[in-house]
Amino acid sequence: MRIHFLEHVPFEGPANLRVWVRDKGHAISRTLLYNNERFPQLEMLDWLFVMGGPMNVYEENRYPWLKHEKEFIEKSIDVGKGVFTRLPERFMAFHWHGDTFDIPKGCTRVAEPEACRNQAFEYKGRVFALQFHLETSLESIKTLVANCGDDLSFSKYVQPESKMLSMSEYLSKLEKIMENFLDAISDSSVVR
Repeated sequence: MRIHFLEHVPFEGPANLRVWVRDKGHAISRTLLYNNERFPQLEMLDWLFVMGGPMNVYEENRYPWLKHEKEFIEKSIDVGKGVFTRLPERFMAFHWHGDTFDIPKGCTRVAEPEACRNQAFEYKGRVFALQFHLETSLESIKTLVANCGDDLSFSKYVQPESKMLSMSEYLSKLEKIMENFLDAISDSSVVR
């Protein structure tokens, strides 16, 4: 399988997703949008993962590549690429975001925690969007803190840096949830 990543900033990459892809023997490629790299031909990928970053989907004036990225994602969906509902009913996920979104028309909400109503949705049983991080590793948390630590506003739902960096047992469980989720998708008829 050919897995492609769209990366928006150098400090928010695939983390443990890269480990899963490598362990499964899949091919990996990526587009570094922050370097203005070109999008691949759709025939060159089977699955598309869109990573996070500090931008918001409506900030096209600040991030001009957003318009082209959204068009590329739409084309990927239209041609039937597996763009990333197989999650445990309840689990702790790693969150790092300061904005939220409305569920797009035709999509179904699949995760709705107390802190942020729209955490995940699916579209036509083959497109999965998550506003939490299954791929998180201790190294990726350190990188986020180093690059975006000023964004932390301590509240009921935001843990201090020291707490986030002391969660290695929790991160192992999260990695297993990610692996099970991806294995279930890749083994099923969900991805065509």
